[in-house]
Amino acid sequence: MVDAPYVEGHLDAARAVLSRLEAIALTQRRRSPRSPRSPVPPRSPRLSPVHIPLSPSNTLQVPHIKVRRHRSLPDPHAIQARKKQQQLERLQAQRSASVRLPGHRTIPEGNGRFRIIVKKSKPLLGIAIEGGADTTQPLPRIISIHNSGAAFEAGGLKVGHIILEVDGIQMSKRPHHEVAQLIAHAFYSTDKDQVEFVVVETCRNMESEVRRTSIMVFE
Repeated sequence: MVDAPYVEGHLDAARAVLSRLEAIALTQRRRSPRSPRSPVPPRSPRLSPVHIPLSPSNTLQVPHIKVRRHRSLPDPHAIQARKKQQQLERLQAQRSASVRLPGHRTIPEGNGRFRIIVKKSKPLLGIAIEGGADTTQPLPRIISIHNSGAAFEAGGLKVGHIILEVDGIQMSKRPHHEVAQLIAHAFYSTDKDQVEFVVVETCRNMESEVRRTSIMVFE
């Protein structure tokens, strides 16, 4: 048989060990750190709308600034006017060329001489001459060409041309009135539909040296 005091001693020892273990566990539980709580983000402040009344006192005033064109820049109005003038000149040149008859011809003969055929496409010849054997200008010279006449439409005769022949008739040694009559007769009084001129160019600018001692206008 087991001695009762012996058993009782073992139970007391076991209780002491159990009590010691519980004390150790309690001590460890107290010493163990708590898990940190996740920080709570701060709340953003709520913005309240601000109402700004529109009044002349708080509106932005923008000063009116006049932009000045630099002197070196071209005037756009002048450029536009120049373009219109160029277009008008081209149009007039096209119209002038379009109304010229195919019978008008200018034939170079060398040494500054030209044979020019003028069709009688207009009621007027439209040239003015000066000179003749009885003047200081021995040969007749064209000093003006009217833009409404056949000579202008032909396009071959020019101011300053010296007239050597008209329809094969020499103009040398003829006084001014006779030259004028021959040219007028060739254009107005013959049955031919054209007048043939032989002219020569001069080396000087005749327009600035026109001598009006004897002038006949063929209209």
